[in-house]
Amino acid sequence: MRAARDVQARNAFVDQHRDRLEAAYGAAINALADARPEKWPLTYLGRWLLEQGAKQGETPPVGEANAQSEVPEALRPLREKAAEALGPIRPAAATEGAEHDAAHGGDHAAKLPEALHTFKPLAEAPTIKAACALLHDLELNVARDPDSEEAVDALRAQLVVVDQVMATEIQKRTEGVSDEAAKAMVEKCEKAITAGNKDFQRVYDNVFNVIKSGDADGMAKYEAAVGDLDAAIEKPAAAEQRDEAGVAAVLFADAARVKSSFDVVVRELATATGAGLELAVLGAKKTGLKKTSRVVEKSALRPGEGRGRSKWVCDVVRAMLVATSMSAVGSIVRGLLALHEAGALRVVRIKDRFAQPLASGWRDLTVNFVIVDDPTRHVCEVKVVHEMMLTDEIRLPGHAIYGIVRSAMELIESCGRERELRREAGRSMVAAGATDVELIGASEDAWILEDPEWVAGVEGGRDGLGRALTADKEEGRVGGLDLRMKWKGKALPASVARLTALRWLKMQECTSLKSVADLPASVTQIGVSAFFGCASLASITLPESVTQIGERAFQGCASLASITFPASVTQIGGYAFTGCASLASITLPESVTQIGDDAFYGCASLASITLPESVTQIGGGAFQNCTSLFSITIPSSTVVDPGTFDEHTQVTRA
Repeated sequence: MRAARDVQARNAFVDQHRDRLEAAYGAAINALADARPEKWPLTYLGRWLLEQGAKQGETPPVGEANAQSEVPEALRPLREKAAEALGPIRPAAATEGAEHDAAHGGDHAAKLPEALHTFKPLAEAPTIKAACALLHDLELNVARDPDSEEAVDALRAQLVVVDQVMATEIQKRTEGVSDEAAKAMVEKCEKAITAGNKDFQRVYDNVFNVIKSGDADGMAKYEAAVGDLDAAIEKPAAAEQRDEAGVAAVLFADAARVKSSFDVVVRELATATGAGLELAVLGAKKTGLKKTSRVVEKSALRPGEGRGRSKWVCDVVRAMLVATSMSAVGSIVRGLLALHEAGALRVVRIKDRFAQPLASGWRDLTVNFVIVDDPTRHVCEVKVVHEMMLTDEIRLPGHAIYGIVRSAMELIESCGRERELRREAGRSMVAAGATDVELIGASEDAWILEDPEWVAGVEGGRDGLGRALTADKEEGRVGGLDLRMKWKGKALPASVARLTALRWLKMQECTSLKSVADLPASVTQIGVSAFFGCASLASITLPESVTQIGERAFQGCASLASITFPASVTQIGGYAFTGCASLASITLPESVTQIGDDAFYGCASLASITLPESVTQIGGGAFQNCTSLFSITIPSSTVVDPGTFDEHTQVTRA
C-alpha cells in the first residue's frame, strides 16, 4: 500500500510541478550522478529524475538500486547467473577500489594544432554529411524494434547511399592521383597523426609510469589475471560477426537485439567489482549503439579482403569500465573470467594495451565477447581503463583529436601507403633531431624498449638496450642491433622475428650465447665479425634471405657444431668459420659461387664437405689445418688458390 501511495504522490507532484522540474533537470541529474544509495537514499523525485535521464539517453550512476531492480523479466535469469558467477569477485574488489563514475566530456578550451585543424576527416566531407543526415531516425527505429523488417530495410537502403558516396570520396582522395598528390596526402596525414599523438604520448606515458611505480603489486595481480583469462579462452583466427552482419543494417539490428543482455552483464560486473561504468542506453534521442555511418566508414577503409563488409566491426555494442587501481583492473578481468567459465558470456579476443600501448601512448584492456544465449552470436566490446588514464581528456579535446588521427591513419591504410607514411614520419623526426630511441619509440617496434626478455638480456637493462638499437632513418624502426659483449642470454628472444626492418646485428664476444633462430627475412647478410668470438654458440638458423656471410662472421665459434646454409647464399667471406673446431660436416647449396681465404681454416673436426658445381673460386688456406678432412671432391671448373688444402687432404676433381 505504501508503494502505491508513493507512486500516486509522485505522479501528483510531477503533474503539478512538471515545468519547474524539467527546467531544473540538468543540474539535478549532475548532482545525482555523484550520489550513492548508502549516502543519500533516493526519494521518488530523485528516482523520477533518473528515469528522465535514462529516457534522454543518459547513463544512470552505477550502483543506483532502482536501475538494477528494473531488469526485464526475460533477462533476470541472465542477471542471476552473472551475479552468482561474480559472487567471489565482490569482496576482493570492494577493498581494491571504490566505485567511480567515468563521466567525461564537456567543452575544451585547448586549441587544436594547425596540422589537426586543417585536416578534414572523411566524415566531414559535405557529400558524406548530407548522405548521413537521415541515418539517425532510421537507427532509432531499428534500435526500438530490431525485428522489424521494414525498419531494417529502410536503414539498409540509406546505408547503400552512404556507402556509395563514401566510396566515391575515398576514391577521389586515394586512387588515380598523381605522385605529387599522393605525396601531399601522405605528408598531410603524417602531420595530423604526429600532432595528434605527440602531446598525448608524453602525458599518457608519464601517467602510466606513475601508475606502475605506485602500484607494482597491482600490476602483478593484473598481469596474472590477464594471463589466466588468455589461457582460458579459445581465440578464433579473427574476431568477427556472423556472415549476414557483413551488411551494416543487419549488424546494427543484431546489436540492438543483444544490447539489453549486454547491459545486464556489464552492470552486474561493475557492481561486483566497484568499477565506474560508462554505458550509453537507448533513450528518446539516442540509440545507445555505435553510429552506422562510422561502421560504413570503417568498413569502406578496411584494406585488403573484406573491404566494404561490416562483419569485422566488433564495437557497435560497447561499454567502458573504469577502475581506481591496477588491482581493481585485475578484479574486473577476474570477473570476466568468472562470467566466461559460468557460461554467461564467451570471450573471443583480448587486446592488452597496458602491455602494448597505441602510438598515442593510450593504455587499456579491450575484451570482446559474445553473450552465450544470443542466437546471432554478436560480438560486443568492453574497455577496462585505469581512471588516471582519463585525466588527459579533461585538459585536451581528446575525442576530437582521436577522431582526426584515426581518420588519417585509416585513409593511409586503405590505399596501402603505410610504408610511405612511416618514411615521412621518420624524415620529420630526424629533421627535428630525434634520437634513435625516440624514432624507434614512435614506430611499430616500440615494444622492444619495454620487452622484459630484451631488457633482461642486455647489460645495462633498458638503457643498455637503447644504446644497442640503431633506427632505420627512413621508417624509424629497428634497423640494427649492436650487442657486442652486451648480450647475457643463452639465446636471442624469438620475438627478434618481429623486427622485420632489421638489416644487421653484431654479437661479437657474447660468450653466453648458445643458439640463434628466427631471424627476420629483412636480414640479407651476416656482416663482418657478426658472431666473432661467440665461443658457446652451438647452432644457428639462417633465414632464406641471407645472400652473404661476411669476413670473420663466425670466427672463433668453437662450439658451433652445425649450420644450415639457405639456398640464397652466394658468398662465404674470408675467415668466416676460422677456428670453428666443432664443425663436423658442411653442405653448401647450389647458389654458392665463392669461398674466401681461410674461410674454414682450423676446423679440426670437419670431416665432410659437399661443394656444388656452382663454386667458381676457393680462396687460399680455405681448408688449411682441417686435420680431419682426408678427402674432398671439387668441381672441375673451380679455381683453387695455392695452399687451399693441407698435404694430407686428397683432392679429387669432379
